[in-house]
Amino acid sequence: MRKHIVIVLLIFVLVILIKITGIFDGRSVLCLERDYLYNKRFNSLVIDKYIDSNNHCNKTLLLKDINNNKKENVYFINENSGFYERARVNDTLFKEKNSLDIIINNEKSIHRLKYDCDE
Repeated sequence: MRKHIVIVLLIFVLVILIKITGIFDGRSVLCLERDYLYNKRFNSLVIDKYIDSNNHCNKTLLLKDINNNKKENVYFINENSGFYERARVNDTLFKEKNSLDIIINNEKSIHRLKYDCDE
């Protein structure tokens, strides 16, 4: 009897954790990339562009911040505007926080990132 109570309690706790974290919420999975980039600000140089075979073959830009020289990988998994295909090594990218618009300074063009999210 105790074993059954423990199993039921574990299942209950697991269900609560799943609901709280949104692990299986389709919106959270599909829109994490959009939310991350929406809240990101950068003024960076594209120093590499590649398909990351070690990370599920994700489309990746390696960016170097112009102000502090920090490097960061930015992944384009669910983005469907064609921005990744347009970006080139040595492009300078500028993006404000709370926006999905990226300026490619070399082309003097603005690209809006697009995602198939509910919102």
